[in-house]
Amino acid sequence: MLRLVKNQTFFHINRVLPHSPQYLLEVGQQVEAGLSENPFFGFYRGPARSFPVRQADGKVLPVPAIRYIDNVASGAFTPGDWRAFAGEARLTARHFMMLARELLWESVRAAEFPDRPSRQRGMWLTDATSLEIWKRRLAFDQLTPTRIVEVSATGLALETDAMLLLGESESLGETERKARAYWSGGSGAPGGEPETLFSGTMVVTGIV
Repeated sequence: MLRLVKNQTFFHINRVLPHSPQYLLEVGQQVEAGLSENPFFGFYRGPARSFPVRQADGKVLPVPAIRYIDNVASGAFTPGDWRAFAGEARLTARHFMMLARELLWESVRAAEFPDRPSRQRGMWLTDATSLEIWKRRLAFDQLTPTRIVEVSATGLALETDAMLLLGESESLGETERKARAYWSGGSGAPGGEPETLFSGTMVVTGIV
């Protein structure tokens, strides 16, 4: 559901992650969401994924991830640690899956739901009820720098379900169906994973 909100209280999960480089917010700070790329999507403009490979002369050089995986598949490269390689290959596949998802989601939004906040430029917020879900989830991750901040938000808020996001191999038709349901504010499964996508002005009013 899309709503126009004014000075409404929400919460923002302020996490510093490798795929979402940002800083921890402070009380009194004002953020204009929706005007430029957010840290999550901006990550994909960073350096390409690569694997360090030792050359014949002893030098270690980065090899683009897909080229490296192709060379392993053909037998040209042999990983020193196959389990570590499998983990990195999984991260590589997930990297491109998420990039494809965000580009497709934005294409559907721009063509059919242009009034919705963009996932490439908006901010993710949550209400008090959904915050409890996040607190339980964050309890299992003590290593990531995290701050839950209370904000006063004025702008557009789309309440939708993150369970609809592409996270597995599926047909293009199924992905497009989920994208339309997401931008419509639909639900992916009973219970779901509610999230609020916001564009507008938010002011940090407290730290939880």
